[in-house]
Amino acid sequence: MIDKYIYRILGIVGIVIILVIIIDIVLCLNDIYFISLNLNINTENGQFVWNSIFKIVGALFVIWGLLINGKRLKEIAKTNEQSEKGHNITRFNSAIEHLSDKNLVISTGGVFELEELSTINNKYREISLKLLNSRLQVISQEIKEIIKDVEIAIKTNPKNKVAIEQDGYSKKKSLYKLRDTILNLIIEKGEEVFYSKQHTFRDIDFTNFDFKKKGHHYWFINCTFRHTKFIFEHPEITFENCYFKGSTSFELQHNIVFNDCWFEYVDIYNVNFGFVKFKGQNVFDRVKLIRCQKIEDIDFDYFEFRDQSFVQEELPKMRKDGTLTEPQTFDLFEFIEINKSIKNKKND
Repeated sequence: MIDKYIYRILGIVGIVIILVIIIDIVLCLNDIYFISLNLNINTENGQFVWNSIFKIVGALFVIWGLLINGKRLKEIAKTNEQSEKGHNITRFNSAIEHLSDKNLVISTGGVFELEELSTINNKYREISLKLLNSRLQVISQEIKEIIKDVEIAIKTNPKNKVAIEQDGYSKKKSLYKLRDTILNLIIEKGEEVFYSKQHTFRDIDFTNFDFKKKGHHYWFINCTFRHTKFIFEHPEITFENCYFKGSTSFELQHNIVFNDCWFEYVDIYNVNFGFVKFKGQNVFDRVKLIRCQKIEDIDFDYFEFRDQSFVQEELPKMRKDGTLTEPQTFDLFEFIEINKSIKNKKND
């Protein structure tokens, strides 16, 4: 790529030199023309004419040489460009093979190869991003299969439950490590490497993943979230047909949209429901809202409750004897009715 720009600069310099020579030739011809009009060709003028002619001939040879060299430079630049293109294609094919390799260390190498290619050549940005997303989907599917195999193995051989679970955990841990490498690349360097200000994640398992960098617009479709933290600010996040389980934190979040999502045994932290929109049919199944705000703004027309849900109003307090009190917990509907009653009294 650098050679390509050097050849272009040399070409521009050559054109400038040719233009200067042409101008000089025109000036010489102009002088010869005026001398011929005066019909006063003495020895001095004759010598000037011959010098001008030699100068013109020499200039034409210089132009011819520059054109020949320019043609050679163009051919060299074309050859180098084709060579670089062939080299990048070879590297790209190698990166694809490495990314899909069953050896997770080799697969991680493929991730970094795609990152480097996308950085040096913008032609690979879009396709590399698609490949990384596809690899994330494959990883999530492999994790589902491991969970299913563990459940079947435990039913078949319940005495070895601990060993089976440990083996399953070890396999998932390696896959999660590769997943985190890809996700961190997309999220932390998405705009820099892939020129992407918004991103759609589809069919991805985000178990135990923390979003730590300020983003733009993220769209999650058919994704799974277990113990996931959103601890940095996003202008907008949309969850469509997603499944939540375990603790989920949305610190500093604004403009969140939940569409047809399922919350099961979920502790939701730090959500300001004044900035949350619910669409479709969302399921709350044993949900606890902790340190959340504007809970009374929840629109229950978009909800189905499978079991009782709760609101934890405050943190534990210190008793005089040094022990902690239990956090005050309310039934979700009870809490909203209390807030509505307080608001109505204030308005009255």
